[in-house]
Amino acid sequence: KQFILPSKSKEQKLTKFRHPALHNPKPISIDFSKKVIMITGVNAGGKTMLLKSILSAIFMSKYLIPYKCNKTNTKIGNYKSINAVLDDPQNVKNDISTFAGRMIEFSKLFAKNDFIVGVDEIELGTDSDEASSLFKVIIEKLIKKNIKIIITTHHKKLASLMAINQEVELVAAIYDEKNRKPTYDFIQGTIGKSYAFETASRYKIPLDVVVEAKKVYGEDKNRLNELIE
Repeated sequence: KQFILPSKSKEQKLTKFRHPALHNPKPISIDFSKKVIMITGVNAGGKTMLLKSILSAIFMSKYLIPYKCNKTNTKIGNYKSINAVLDDPQNVKNDISTFAGRMIEFSKLFAKNDFIVGVDEIELGTDSDEASSLFKVIIEKLIKKNIKIIITTHHKKLASLMAINQEVELVAAIYDEKNRKPTYDFIQGTIGKSYAFETASRYKIPLDVVVEAKKVYGEDKNRLNELIE
């Protein structure tokens, strides 16, 4: 294990990081120097663990906890605070819906500066088209407040809206087409397909259900997925 001291360098990356909560983890290497990391791609492909790995490494560096990585090529930034928006905030007792709870979490971010936040499944709880437009503006405003944001999403529209922003790094979880399973590797600079139908099949949803669902999904969206592939 290595002590990685946080620095004020603009270059930030993990190299061969192994999350301490996992047994025999696959080493992660990722450059997260840009203000926003947007992680898309296959379901159950390691997107959330990549988000948690970045936050965990920053936390451990901040509080001088050693961890496994390539020390020479790993560089971690220094942040006032580390925030995570990971769970479904729905609360019947407090009359909070999933989306309302998420909006409360995001509203708190506008009162802070110089921190990092991880948001898992940003599209949770509302219409995807409306959410894409809303989150595009929210993300752009937070960028101006010197906030680093790590996002996982299946919103191809949101990812495509953010792709032209120079402060945004796209990252896609990779799917092994031949063996029909995620590789738990990532490629930077592109949007990833979700592979919902393939994942449903892998987890024993009947084949006839998946075939019919693909028909309902429609040709236009299939063409978009083919383009992404």
